[in-house]
Amino acid sequence: MARMTCTLATLLSVCGGIAWPGSAAAGAREPVPSAAELATALTRQTRKPVPAADVRPLDCEGFAEEPTEFACRWRQRVNGRWLRYSTYFAIDGNGWTIIDWPPSRLK
Repeated sequence: MARMTCTLATLLSVCGGIAWPGSAAAGAREPVPSAAELATALTRQTRKPVPAADVRPLDCEGFAEEPTEFACRWRQRVNGRWLRYSTYFAIDGNGWTIIDWPPSRLK
């Protein structure tokens, strides 16, 4: 089965709304920021430009008790090398926001 990625812009139209863990929606997928949304969140957090071409969102996992917060993983090109990171994000009408910094570097 192909993985469907839901971005903030498509959550309501294509994905049929946000289906949180434990919801009754069959086949519900966690939202994942697009590369542009992730780059924007990282740029806002670090106050340094992060090009969308330098990030690759991997996945996000939500929490039943906090339906707008997610643990997300991504790859980011740093000095020519692709490194893996993980941290916590929140999503609302303004997009994705990092709520835990600095991120964890994954192996």
